[in-house]
Amino acid sequence: MLMEKQIGIIQLPCPEMVVYGIKRWGHVREQFDTLFFREKCQDIIKPITYQLLDYVKNGYKVIGIIGVDGSPSCGVNLTCSGDWGGEFLGNIDVLNKVTQLSQVES
Repeated sequence: MLMEKQIGIIQLPCPEMVVYGIKRWGHVREQFDTLFFREKCQDIIKPITYQLLDYVKNGYKVIGIIGVDGSPSCGVNLTCSGDWGGEFLGNIDVLNKVTQLSQVES
C-alpha cells in the first residue's frame, strides 16, 4: 500500500538498542532520564534530522511518525513507568517490583 501511494519510510534508530544492544533487560522511562542517555539520543537523531530536512528542502512531505506504545523511550501514547532498577541477584522482591510497573501516558 505504501509503495502504491509513493510513501517512503525511514526507520529511526532505537536509542535503547544503540545504548544497550539486543540482549538488554526491560527498562522503564525513569531509567532513561539521564544526561548520558539524552546526549546519546541527540547524537543518533542528528543525521536523521539532516536527512529529513534535505527531503523537505527538495519538495518531499513528512506525513507522519510511527512509534511503539509501551516502549520506555519511543512510546507514543503509552510508556512503561515504575520504580525499577538495582540488582536481580539476591533480590527476593523482584516479583513485587514487576507487579508494580505500569503503563502511563507518554
